[in-house]
Amino acid sequence: MNVDITTTAVHAEHEAHYVFEPDIGYHIIDMRLLDLNLTAQYQLNSWVGVELVAPYRLVEVDASFLGNDMEPISDSASDIHHRDEVIQGFADLQFVGTAQIPSLVEPLNTHLSLQVGFSIPTAQTQPNPFTLGEVGLRHQHIFFGTGTYDPIGGLAFRTIFPDFDLIGWTRTKASLTENKHGYQGPTISSGALGIKTGFGLEKWSFILQQEVQHETPAKWKQADGSIENARNSGKTDLIATAGVFWSISDTMNAYALAKVPYWTQVEGGQMDIPGYASIGFQWEVPIAFSQTQEESPHSHSHKPAPTSKGSGDIQDLATGGASFDFSKAAVPGKWTVIDFWADWCEPCHIIDELLQEVANHDKNVAIRRVEVPDFDAPVFQEHLKGVPGLPVVWILDENGKIVEKLEGVSPEVVAEKLNGFLQCDSPHSPPEHEH
Repeated sequence: MNVDITTTAVHAEHEAHYVFEPDIGYHIIDMRLLDLNLTAQYQLNSWVGVELVAPYRLVEVDASFLGNDMEPISDSASDIHHRDEVIQGFADLQFVGTAQIPSLVEPLNTHLSLQVGFSIPTAQTQPNPFTLGEVGLRHQHIFFGTGTYDPIGGLAFRTIFPDFDLIGWTRTKASLTENKHGYQGPTISSGALGIKTGFGLEKWSFILQQEVQHETPAKWKQADGSIENARNSGKTDLIATAGVFWSISDTMNAYALAKVPYWTQVEGGQMDIPGYASIGFQWEVPIAFSQTQEESPHSHSHKPAPTSKGSGDIQDLATGGASFDFSKAAVPGKWTVIDFWADWCEPCHIIDELLQEVANHDKNVAIRRVEVPDFDAPVFQEHLKGVPGLPVVWILDENGKIVEKLEGVSPEVVAEKLNGFLQCDSPHSPPEHEH
């Protein structure tokens, strides 16, 4: 479960466009916005997860008006357009699936995450406010949804370096169709590139990144069937972001972000945003589903835990999710490979057979296996906190120093890395399996 709260203030102004208000030259709107995003996540396995996002919005509006010569006019002069009010409610729900992709950028230790989903039209929309305004009827310009099912796609990456992580992401929610009122919402795209580091601290990390956000103009279908861009819509922002993350406990994390838009362009109007302040909390709740073969004749059995084969130096370093003392893990004078595995992790079984072959072939290699039954296990919380998923393989040189941390990679990558370090006469390849 993740709770994210973002607040900001917006000052916007635009020219008046209505012939029955000849004395009004400008509409001026000051808004204070509060966004509360509730996200429920469930990890199906180490590769695939799903999440449901429920965004709640609150907008406090202060409206004022200027005459053609920029003189103040009574607030009640044009309250059909904008008024002092508070608008609140849920925005469109979002359902998103996530998939971890094995590293495709070698020799960098890079993790990729793909997001695919859609928004659900749960928020209320209204008829064309510009058409209502032309005939002098009260209307609302602030919508919390689009009234349509909009596809969502995104991609994130993290490249791990010794002292910092290079991170980046991009996300798009595309509005492709119009709703029952003839409204087609904006397509919203955003992305960021930055660095994250803990400066050697155990429970703290810090982020600095550059963001860009772009919204296309919303569209309205006119009475004659033509399509027009909504007035004063469409926006591009360049945003500088800095933040801090705190690991409160094994199951709870918190963060705070400050975002400053230093360049903003709005089509057809003016907008000033001094900045965004965001705080968030993430709480991991373990959910276990257990059922014996006798209880469910349709249940699928897992593969058995790996077992040692041959004469290689292969031992269990920790089982059942228990943690271990890293200072005692390395085997003096040997290359030590720490293999974090789980029964439900299909690639882990292939990597286990590969490592057994390596140990049997090279007596200068020791394999130490660590069982990770779930992400709440003590071993995961102590040694793998922040790792996106299994398999994970650590390679230590003959002096016990970690020279490579492979996270969420394919068996082929593990084989390639080991071959490079060990400089074996005959390469070790992943065992072939029937599909």
